[in-house]
Amino acid sequence: MLKCLWLILFSFLSAGEACTKRYEKGDCWGTAPNCGANAGACINGEEFDGYVDSCGGDSACWTGQKVQCKKLVICTSCPKQGTFLSDGNCEPCAVCGGSRILVNCGGSSPGQCTSSECVDADYKYCPSGASEPCIFEKETITIKKSSASKTETKQWEVSGQVAGAPPSVKTTVAEANLGTTVGGSTSTTHSIEVTDQVTGKTFIALSPGWVFCFYSEVKVQSNGPPTCYLPKFFEVELISASGKAVDICGGEMSGKVACPSMHSCSATVNGARALAFDKLLVGCCLAAVLLTLF
Repeated sequence: MLKCLWLILFSFLSAGEACTKRYEKGDCWGTAPNCGANAGACINGEEFDGYVDSCGGDSACWTGQKVQCKKLVICTSCPKQGTFLSDGNCEPCAVCGGSRILVNCGGSSPGQCTSSECVDADYKYCPSGASEPCIFEKETITIKKSSASKTETKQWEVSGQVAGAPPSVKTTVAEANLGTTVGGSTSTTHSIEVTDQVTGKTFIALSPGWVFCFYSEVKVQSNGPPTCYLPKFFEVELISASGKAVDICGGEMSGKVACPSMHSCSATVNGARALAFDKLLVGCCLAAVLLTLF
């Protein structure tokens, strides 16, 4: 029950008032009627603020003056949205210009300006010297529309190369004759998707000397999960196998901004699971408190 109360209290505090680093009145030194305090009287981290005749409500000095001290109050957290902690003060988050938006501002981080549109991209390649097509496993993930996702769609990713693909998959890949033209066609396919009927697993086969590029266009939100669109893919000839996907693949990705890891579509899936659990826990806590009160 205590944990529930803490969670509920935290949810209300998360939209709290702004904190500002400031000075407040501290101790006042000097004894009437003959006051003779000096600036060095301020101790325990307090600072000299000025000389006064009275500390307020006490006897005034006949001779000399009393010393008023001040103490610095700093912020240890910034509960108000749109602020972050810096040098003991809650500073407002910056405003980015143009098509850029501010992300991750809060806590002790000022955040950073980033493009509002990016690509969550990756690639797999098959070495030029390979004797046969390289086979990779493809994993499909369903993203549900929730507080962690602006869209309800399917995302997929391609894992590392599979050494022992099912025999039926190898047979299908061999019969596909990747990289060859058929019937005088001017188009050539260098990759193929194959599903094993026994295990239900899906695989991508890729011709030697080629790169399989896949990406999702992402719209970044300043205060919420990104919007991830359906994945796209294309093939390019292998020139380099080292670097970012947008540089290796070029083509449709040329000139696009690669998404930071926290704005990737795969991160959205993990975030959805975590947030769903948190919402369920808070809901249960609210129900428990209401039952106790009534």
